[in-house]
Amino acid sequence: MEEHLALTIRLLDYGAVFVFAVSGGVAAARKGFDPVGFLVLSAVAAVGGGSLRDMLLGRTPVFWLTDPFVAGVIAAAAVLMFLLGDRIAARAGALRWADALGLATAAAVGTHVGATAGLPFVSVVALGVMTGSFGGLIRDVLCQETPFIFRGEIYATAAAAGSAVQAGLWATGAPVWLAAPLGAAITFLLRGVAIRRNLALPAYQRREGPPG
Repeated sequence: MEEHLALTIRLLDYGAVFVFAVSGGVAAARKGFDPVGFLVLSAVAAVGGGSLRDMLLGRTPVFWLTDPFVAGVIAAAAVLMFLLGDRIAARAGALRWADALGLATAAAVGTHVGATAGLPFVSVVALGVMTGSFGGLIRDVLCQETPFIFRGEIYATAAAAGSAVQAGLWATGAPVWLAAPLGAAITFLLRGVAIRRNLALPAYQRREGPPG
């Protein structure tokens, strides 16, 4: 059982790293960056959320410093996108869909880590959302783009819903191999529906005050 648990979380973690690294490559292709730019954007998108998670929990060194396979995954994604980025970046919604998959898988890993650390339910969900969204936030800031999480889109809300279901299942004794993939699937489904239907949270509307 422990082997199945470790394998489930590891696959989700590597999947999140790869997909977010691809999203960084898509963003770099759109900006016309050089190979170093591709590698940097892929790296920050891939490990930004997990690094924040580990630092908040006092887990040092952070996960990617002790797992050389992570660097290989990031480098492979960056090279792949440098070679094929123009074809992928040209597809409508490529960055959003890659980011959505990264959000779902990374949030599931963050939720699991928070749950196993014995955090309260709300903190577990918050950690899942941060793990899923922080890498993409850094990527977008470096590209001088408004991060998805700030655009009013169904983004953090989707991650919170998936994390809440996963944390709830964990609390009731559901196995990790069921709870984590289901949480990731819910996040991805909600985010996917929002992308397809262009759903968003209401944005603040500034009101002009009376002339002074």
